[in-house]
Amino acid sequence: MRIEPADLDAADVHRLLDEHLAQMRATSPACSVHALPLESLRAPRVRAWTAREEDGRLLGIGALAELDPTHGELKSMRTVERERGRGIGAAILTHLLGEASARGYVRVSLETGSQEPFAPAHRLYERHGFHECPPFGGYVPDPHSRFYARPVVSPQPGNPARMSWTDVSADVVARIEDRVRARVVSVVAAPAGFSPGFAGRATFESGERLFLKAISARRDPWSVDLVRNEATRVRSLPDGVPAPPLQWSMDDGDWAVLAFRAIDGRQPNLADSPVDRSAVFDALLELAAVRPGTGTSLPTFADSAGDMLRSWRSLAELVTPERERVLAGLGSLRAWVERHLDSLVALEEPALEHTAGDRLVHGDLRADNVLVSADRVWLVDWPYACVGAPWFDLAALMPSMAMTGAGPAHTMFRAHPLATSVSPEAERSVVAGIAGYLTVSSAQPELPALPGLRLFQRARALPAVDWLRHITPGLV
Repeated sequence: MRIEPADLDAADVHRLLDEHLAQMRATSPACSVHALPLESLRAPRVRAWTAREEDGRLLGIGALAELDPTHGELKSMRTVERERGRGIGAAILTHLLGEASARGYVRVSLETGSQEPFAPAHRLYERHGFHECPPFGGYVPDPHSRFYARPVVSPQPGNPARMSWTDVSADVVARIEDRVRARVVSVVAAPAGFSPGFAGRATFESGERLFLKAISARRDPWSVDLVRNEATRVRSLPDGVPAPPLQWSMDDGDWAVLAFRAIDGRQPNLADSPVDRSAVFDALLELAAVRPGTGTSLPTFADSAGDMLRSWRSLAELVTPERERVLAGLGSLRAWVERHLDSLVALEEPALEHTAGDRLVHGDLRADNVLVSADRVWLVDWPYACVGAPWFDLAALMPSMAMTGAGPAHTMFRAHPLATSVSPEAERSVVAGIAGYLTVSSAQPELPALPGLRLFQRARALPAVDWLRHITPGLV
């Protein structure tokens, strides 16, 4: 069997597509038939492939349509009836997912029928990691339709513009070595993270090992402020927090350097390892039990990151040319955002009230801010540490977990003990705020010092929006 670009002028392809459309029309009312006719498969945004035997006999067809540069849709999945049961549909689906990955899509979605004749298709998609999702693009809820989605590329937060150790000024290196009283003999850069500064493990002649962060204000003023903020807030963390201890810091007004205890750890496999998921969820319980106390210098969540949960309002308040620029960057989410913007603003309005509390909050918890060592889970990167609701970090983590294919965000959230005390109103409001922040941020221009950030935000925005639509009646 070979899979190749479809010849849309071939008679056998015409016959198979005619059979496909006939079945759709026989099982659903006309308003619920979304199969593409032949001419639509010729559109520039659509590409079809066929599976054929080596002798040329047609076995099946499938197509991939681009909804936006990060989001594709599967269309026209059909196997010749006499050839079913041979794994042809799975082979075509695997090929289409590979093509979606090559294009850099972060998600692939599809619409299929909900009736019994479509049950084999449901099983095929679910075996390949698809989860049911709300209607996407221009679709609306329909009892005759079932919608599925799955992540394709889970963008790893790595910055190709990140400084290497050789970019750190010789004077700064000398001061680091003077502080440790030993020369650096080897350095291993961190593979993940968006900071344009240096980050990595350094080993010294003395045998001491440190995880170093170093950034110059001349390289990126915003990033150096984050490093300085982290230095302040990490020193305010109570004992027992699952955070690598800060050993020391330096700041000469230009370069800021943080030196943490080096942790031998890895990023958790949240998609495929129940053991890793359980360990991370246990760490969230551990964190949620920490009360910084009345004398803490840590700010409240509202003071630290409150603007993050007001992104829908910020979008609504933009003047027309600027609002249009942001809307144009929303891709497949644009129609939904325009349709519901007033409701989204209202939903996020009480979010800060629901984030209030007396527990330690990481404030920026994502899968890439978690390390698993031999004996525990560590949470890293604490520039937004604050005091707030014990369940906020759980909610913040869900979109990046869903992005990897670990499961739907709403299901994973409600399965965690921290969610048992969260009212549906609080969940909707805070999720609206998180979805707004990720969605609106992903539509902003790329930052030269942080390439790839917008794609990473879009990859998390899509499951966050799914979560919000699932738990909010009428928000379709």
